[in-house]
Amino acid sequence: MKTKEEAHHYRKQRLSVIWVIGILLFAWSCQTTSETTPSDVLPEDKMAEVLTEIHLAEAKASKLGVISADSTTLIYKRLESQIYKKHKIDTAAYFRSYRYYSSNPAKMADVYKQVTEKLQIQDSLQRLKAAPTPTPKKDSLSKKANDSLRVKPSLKKLKLREQLKIERTPQS
Repeated sequence: MKTKEEAHHYRKQRLSVIWVIGILLFAWSCQTTSETTPSDVLPEDKMAEVLTEIHLAEAKASKLGVISADSTTLIYKRLESQIYKKHKIDTAAYFRSYRYYSSNPAKMADVYKQVTEKLQIQDSLQRLKAAPTPTPKKDSLSKKANDSLRVKPSLKKLKLREQLKIERTPQS
């Protein structure tokens, strides 16, 4: 039979082995997965385009001022389906991709970096369109002023022709 000391030593060894295996499993689980994106997941640039348009659709639906939340949701769902059609994807592909990127925070950060850049560019373009274009000031002395007392030359000719016609018609 084993002595108490041998049993204690055996337990310590077993505990040490368990700790080493646990640490190795923990280290292995913390390793990053392969850098390649699965084939059934949208590439980062396409996912960024879709997310950009989805965020714009959400903003558009909420800004419409529809009183009913149900109506806003219906409008958003319609806009969302148009986005999916435009990019030739279905909702399953979008949600599968969204789950994948959500479970990989570094990749999701890269995607949202692109989304942010695209939204900033669109915002800048809209501001440029909305900004009034500066018109150069006109020199008031270089242009002849319209004088209400002057009759334009074309009007003078018309009046003269009318007078000539009146004079030529025979009077009865």
